[in-house]
Amino acid sequence: MLMTRIKTLEIGNFKQLNSIRVLVLSIYSCTIGFIFSAGLLINAWDFTTEGRCRAAIDVCLVFYVGGKVLLYLFLVERAHQLVATKLPRLRDPLYLLGIAIVIFGFGVLAVFAFIHPVTSLSHIDGKCRIGLPLVITIPLLSYDVIINFALTFVFVLRGARLVKIRGFRHATHCIAMALPFRKVPGLRDPVIACEFFMGRSGLGASAIILPTIANLVILFILNGHENGWLCFTICTVDITWSATIIHWLTSTKDDLGAGPAHAPTAIAQGEGGYYEMT
Repeated sequence: MLMTRIKTLEIGNFKQLNSIRVLVLSIYSCTIGFIFSAGLLINAWDFTTEGRCRAAIDVCLVFYVGGKVLLYLFLVERAHQLVATKLPRLRDPLYLLGIAIVIFGFGVLAVFAFIHPVTSLSHIDGKCRIGLPLVITIPLLSYDVIINFALTFVFVLRGARLVKIRGFRHATHCIAMALPFRKVPGLRDPVIACEFFMGRSGLGASAIILPTIANLVILFILNGHENGWLCFTICTVDITWSATIIHWLTSTKDDLGAGPAHAPTAIAQGEGGYYEMT
């Protein structure tokens, strides 16, 4: 996935490395780092000592939290790009609010997760059990679901204002346009492209939280005590799935903020004008 995106990202041309491209590349790197570390720990260690048990949860938290923070920053930055031509970051209240929520909201929960992890050796099989207390797990994963939908809603709301999207029927049409493997003609038209981006963002926000919800259910059932291999497996699926959705959301140069057909920017700059859609 990373290799197929190198050409699109144009990482060899540093002038093309805008904030969206850097964040996408960072998400890929974090995902690969976690998969490599998890595989190394699971195959090299048997998780039968307290020290190894604590190291396992620390590695899991570092990459999991890092991946989530990068994902949130991507969502915040993407919403800002729709007004970037008219409103600098430090004057964009929603951008500043989004950054504050990521740092002070998720940041506080992440700190508590590092301070109070669950690490214990089972009296039954002597294997490591790791996880987080439910008092931390439920707010953490609930926050994940809420912030994903909230930041996507901001992006869709700003995009909808640009093309004057109105009505449930039109919104459904935008989502239908963005269904995977469906070819949409006319994407060079700024309005059609913006509708497509809005629909795809809605689908992405719904899909990206599925592993998070599954993780929440499993942790609740197991009372926050998972086998080491199970914790790594769930976290791997979660952040890999998130990276896959980001890969899908940024599958063209236009999604990465480059190219003349970048629809949201084109409309914001007045190239496509304002359109009334019914």
